[in-house]
Amino acid sequence: MKYHIIIYTTLFFLISCNRNSVDVEPIDKQLNDRFERGIQYYQISNFEDLSDQHLMNQLEVFREGVSLKKENEEYDRFQLFFYKKSFFTNYKKYALEAVEENEFGGIGEYRDNLIAQFIFSKISHNRYKYTRVIYNNDNPDNIYDIKLERNDTIILK
Repeated sequence: MKYHIIIYTTLFFLISCNRNSVDVEPIDKQLNDRFERGIQYYQISNFEDLSDQHLMNQLEVFREGVSLKKENEEYDRFQLFFYKKSFFTNYKKYALEAVEENEFGGIGEYRDNLIAQFIFSKISHNRYKYTRVIYNNDNPDNIYDIKLERNDTIILK
């Protein structure tokens, strides 16, 4: 009986932890690997119940695993876009067009699904202004309404 309680408690804890973790996957892995114009696109799910602060922290953890510097030194600015995952939305179809034609790199057709954006703007050789934004998509009158923003200066090695 004692072991059953321990097992159920452990399982409950593990399941609870997984619910607090956002899922991130590339919209187009090949496009992201090419890192054209310093832009990568991702879709995210399981974030709806997270606070804005927790979502940003989760995306920060994900970003730490993304290679941004060594092969990308030619870019003065690079960005990661995080869109809400939807089974009925074909982001991939518009991502290549956006990276080639859109000055800002966002997928214009799905701007209202943009949840977060991370921007790295070069200050000097390896110093960057690092801006992270969580957007408020609940306001249809202002699709660029920002819920949370962080700015730092970082050194990429």
